[in-house]
Amino acid sequence: MAKTIRSADFRLTARQILQAKNRPLAEPWEDWVTMALSVFTLFAVFWDGWLHNNSTTLDSFWSEAHIAMYAGLTALGAWIGVVFVKRQPRGLKKLNISMEAVPYGYGLALGAKLAAPSRLVVNVMGDAAFGMVGMDVETAVRERIGLLTILLNNSVMGGYDRSMPTAAERYSTHRLSGDYTAVATGLGAYTERVTEPLDIAAAIERAAKITMDGRPAVLEFITRPEPEVPRFFTPTY
Repeated sequence: MAKTIRSADFRLTARQILQAKNRPLAEPWEDWVTMALSVFTLFAVFWDGWLHNNSTTLDSFWSEAHIAMYAGLTALGAWIGVVFVKRQPRGLKKLNISMEAVPYGYGLALGAKLAAPSRLVVNVMGDAAFGMVGMDVETAVRERIGLLTILLNNSVMGGYDRSMPTAAERYSTHRLSGDYTAVATGLGAYTERVTEPLDIAAAIERAAKITMDGRPAVLEFITRPEPEVPRFFTPTY
């Protein structure tokens, strides 16, 4: 069997993590913008206070100083928020804004196969992930990118029954259904649906050989639901 290539190089990833850890909290120009907005806001606060104490003609809440003060506070708060989000290692995903559920492994695997077409590249994904990005199989077929996908189908979304037990019990919101093998076949990929553990090795061998000819393959392994999830698993929904 051909050598396997990973979607990401561990050493490169480690270097990027260290760079993110050691980089400053903000760039110098970002500090200057923050300081300028702070000075402007502080000036507006004192200006507004001076008008209230000394002006005899101030008869409106929305004076020029008041407008300047609130504009400065708004701009400063928005700017600090932008800088904060920008400095997070994972951007908005660090703030748990629902993007974390979007799978991107299939696209990375396609890139890995394009980078090393003579090697076997394997993409492992679950049934929910395939439901979101499975149409990309057509891209692999059309562009003759021989990617091998192992689809683990247990017909549930892991951890959802723990985070929303009432909806799962009443409406089975954590359950999935569908014939993913038929979907991938319709998109033009080589497919097999494996239900017996003893058939796994042979199915992988057959699919691996086919991918070397530029045809993507999808192997759907039917597995049982796994009630235990890692302790660090934190749903973002």
